[in-house]
Amino acid sequence: MRKFAPTFALLLAAVPLTAQTKHQLAYKFQPGSVAWSQQVQDMNMVMNMGGREMKQSSKTTMWLESKVTEVKDGTAAIEQKYTRIKSIGEGMGSKTDYDSDVEGSKPGAMKNLATLVDKTNKLRVGSDGKIQEFALAEGAEKAAADAGTSLKQTFEQSFMAWPKDGLAIGESWVSEFDMPMGQIGTGKAKVTNKLLDVKGDVVTLEQVVEMDMSAAKMPGGGKLEVTKAGGTSKIDLRRSMPVEMLLDMEMKMGGEGSRMQMTMTMHQELKQIEAPAPKQPPAPATGK
Repeated sequence: MRKFAPTFALLLAAVPLTAQTKHQLAYKFQPGSVAWSQQVQDMNMVMNMGGREMKQSSKTTMWLESKVTEVKDGTAAIEQKYTRIKSIGEGMGSKTDYDSDVEGSKPGAMKNLATLVDKTNKLRVGSDGKIQEFALAEGAEKAAADAGTSLKQTFEQSFMAWPKDGLAIGESWVSEFDMPMGQIGTGKAKVTNKLLDVKGDVVTLEQVVEMDMSAAKMPGGGKLEVTKAGGTSKIDLRRSMPVEMLLDMEMKMGGEGSRMQMTMTMHQELKQIEAPAPKQPPAPATGK
């Protein structure tokens, strides 16, 4: 029996070493690589103002091309552009049914986002996932801001800022950033990123988001609270866009004494896709 004791002791010693394998996470951008993604956002809102209930819903789909034009010392020069935007929505007495690929389609409430189509934005991203430079297309950031979002922030969130130290499966790190919210001000986001899996160059994360909206300026003195936010990400370290990202969020606005109460739920999904077929030019008009 004694002759097995040393072997058993060695096996026990190896268990914690295996469990604590550290993964040093960093992008490995490939020059010339092109990634296509489809981003879908579903939003539903229910508002009660003075006893009157109003509902609003929308579904916006955006196609994004991301091209790595150069890699130097681990830092990639990347060009990104939205090639198509499609949106349907209803509420507040109006309807939207827009597709930038359909000639004559009217964007309605999406007119600001519609101006982003086919405008190239350039950025430089380090292997640590931090964006070093932005060169946005003329008017692109203002158009996004007028639509209640930030193009700069959107691009920042499409890359994961990796921690400096290696991580074992199950370990976490925290990311913090400001989140512009249009006319109501800026919130502060704290994201806890948990490493779920590493297979080759593909990393899977679970993310829990905490939002501080105390600085938001709400009409009627109401308060805005993010009651739920989180999702998952699957990232290929060789690509300039995630393989897949999912995010669910719920926000409530109102509070005691406020005439307006609102609940908004949002589901966002991003996934890599094959390159869409080239756009066909419109057929020439023919006379009778």
